[in-house]
Amino acid sequence: MAQDLQTKQDANKTRHPQQTRTVMMSKDICADYQTEVLYNDDYFENLSPKKLNYLATSKRYHTCDLTQPFNYLELGCGFGHSALIHAAIYPQAQFYACDFNEVQMQRARYLIDRLNLQNIKLYPMPFSELLEEELPQMDFVVSHGVYSWVNSTVRQQMHEIIQNKLKSGGLAYLSYNCLPGMGKIAPLRYMLNEMAKKKQGTSFECAKEALKELNQIKKDLQYYQDNPTIESIITNFNNSDKYMFGEIFNPIWKLFYSNEVAQEMEDIGLNFIGHANLPVNHQHQKLKPSLKPHYYALETSKEKELFLDYAFNTQFRSDVFIKDGKTMNERELISKLLKMNVGMTRSFSNLEKSPLIQGEPEFKTLFAKVMQNQVKDNAVSCAQLCEEITQGNPEQLKSSLISIMLMINMQVLTHFEHIPESSDDYKLSAINQNILNFALENNQSRALILKNQGMGYMMNLLDLFILKQWVEGERQLQVIAQKTIACAKKNPDLLLNKIDINQLTENQQNMMILDWINRFVYESLPNLKYLGLFSH
Repeated sequence: MAQDLQTKQDANKTRHPQQTRTVMMSKDICADYQTEVLYNDDYFENLSPKKLNYLATSKRYHTCDLTQPFNYLELGCGFGHSALIHAAIYPQAQFYACDFNEVQMQRARYLIDRLNLQNIKLYPMPFSELLEEELPQMDFVVSHGVYSWVNSTVRQQMHEIIQNKLKSGGLAYLSYNCLPGMGKIAPLRYMLNEMAKKKQGTSFECAKEALKELNQIKKDLQYYQDNPTIESIITNFNNSDKYMFGEIFNPIWKLFYSNEVAQEMEDIGLNFIGHANLPVNHQHQKLKPSLKPHYYALETSKEKELFLDYAFNTQFRSDVFIKDGKTMNERELISKLLKMNVGMTRSFSNLEKSPLIQGEPEFKTLFAKVMQNQVKDNAVSCAQLCEEITQGNPEQLKSSLISIMLMINMQVLTHFEHIPESSDDYKLSAINQNILNFALENNQSRALILKNQGMGYMMNLLDLFILKQWVEGERQLQVIAQKTIACAKKNPDLLLNKIDINQLTENQQNMMILDWINRFVYESLPNLKYLGLFSH
């Protein structure tokens, strides 16, 4: 199996199109978007139809039924990682994915064919050409990592697509770099660009050399000393050359105030409803006491969101908007919530003391006891939970549902698409097995499908390597460790944070790898099984 990860670049050429060459693009975007280094091939759970629908439901909006056919469009899909995962989860839906980069689209096409996905169509073209295509009305239009990195002409084309193709009641998602938080990075970006001009080689090589030089001198820079929070940004750059290059060296790098983007969406008939990153919707509860009166005195969501951006120095936003949204009354909302299935994302401790549970102390104690008993080992319906919590008292139903929603929003609970099946089987579905093989063949991290949760889950290369041995029946952790060490010695990409295992003693190697395997097998694997990694 180690051979899977050791035959890298040469073998990859025969499996899918080359990933690193630069191609000519349409004139309306090519001049303003770097193509020397391609976008990271990642999965983004914020693009999940289930997650977007849940947010809208929690805000009392009617949403499309995900058990029925629906249409979903992703603008700037990169390699199509998220779109492919969601198309596999929702075979009854139709997915449309557009990106101007032909190399990325060729690779997406290869994987679509390999996975035999029949419900996704790729559009390898700029948005200007997509406007001329005959597309159906969409229930979702999403775009991650695009808005801040394209010029105003392309953003206007995105507006036109959303305005013309999003149906009434449909949801739009936009992520972007936000002020004031990202403002502190502008000097860093400028400095790295100036340093790169003095280097020799390709733009990417010059960028890496500039970052290397910055790491050497940063502690002596007053700018660095006065802005200690930029260290986390530099660390991210050190861990991902591609991320650094796209963030710092792309010609377009537009920062937005949230009220500007909200106004642009209002101008095309959409209204802001919340953040795809669910816990952010409760930021106002964390305001310092001196700020709360000022926040609650504001009237519009645009004013309040901008205030929160300053209160928490927001750097990046994942905003969700709705077109002509129709709200549910309380009875309709309760009926919809009671049909949901929920499960835990982490173990409970002192749950009765949690501020997430709304109500009197006696109610909190009962709520915590029921949750411990019912949700610990399996997901259950909200109706079943509420029946046990309220014990026939309708007055406590609302408190129960509010508490459950808060726990979902704060990611203590999660909304399940399917109740987990009880099984000791560790066999992957055919599509998850195919994705796992593809990842190992091509030496890359990849998302696998969590059927019960209805989302993908991004797994690093080391976890995928361990998982493959586990599903093939190996249960001796020391044997898994030996195979992992042997592979890592020949393939440095296997380990995280660019660790060179050859620099460690044999004892250090064994301890480090065994520690990782133990955490994966005894902590991660049971949770992944619960969330549906092995469901068929």
